[in-house]
Amino acid sequence: MDPLTTLSESFSFVHTSTTTTTSPAFTAEPWLSPKRISTEPTLSGCKLLHSLPLSNFYIKGVNTATHSILQLWSVLQKEEAVFELNLEEAIVNMTLSSNGQLCAVSCCDGTLYCINLVSANNTPSMTVRWVLSNACSSTPTLSSGEREETAACASGPIHSLSFEPSGYKFLLVDAASATLRIYNGAAEKGDMIYETKQIEGQGVSAADWSPDGLMVAV
Repeated sequence: MDPLTTLSESFSFVHTSTTTTTSPAFTAEPWLSPKRISTEPTLSGCKLLHSLPLSNFYIKGVNTATHSILQLWSVLQKEEAVFELNLEEAIVNMTLSSNGQLCAVSCCDGTLYCINLVSANNTPSMTVRWVLSNACSSTPTLSSGEREETAACASGPIHSLSFEPSGYKFLLVDAASATLRIYNGAAEKGDMIYETKQIEGQGVSAADWSPDGLMVAV
């Protein structure tokens, strides 16, 4: 059987807009240093550690007994984080834009954050660009003893969270409601530009971008 025919029968595709997404109010100037690749999978396989492309920096999500922290670290400064952002609820998933300028973070209470990682003058930064409450299904409240080790295991409904290959749109799949949503991370406030609960009569459980970012496989 033709493998392309198999793919067309196994997957559904959502066409996304070919219109160029408006970029944030800064330009990309990558730091000229070797790329460092780091991964730190949680018990559920979600990754709460990402390297910023072509830089000496990486971003890490830390769930403690009382709160959660998003940290920006430099591999050249190992004693303490360069920036920290305190979040009230446990981080369950996170993803970076391809140029490392934006970070999307989902928390166990259903809150969705979009974080700036580069300032207007192209220096490392960490500020909230926008935040949406109840953007996705929440998970049961975790006790203090569970937060640090099993927070990501309770991510449950967030099966997919990823930026397009080149740009600032990102998708989120909430498997609890079988919903695919696409957001414009470059917007000044949360801007959901697409939502569907049914693809060919089926609920959505996971999704990913095509290499050119023009389609989404679900």
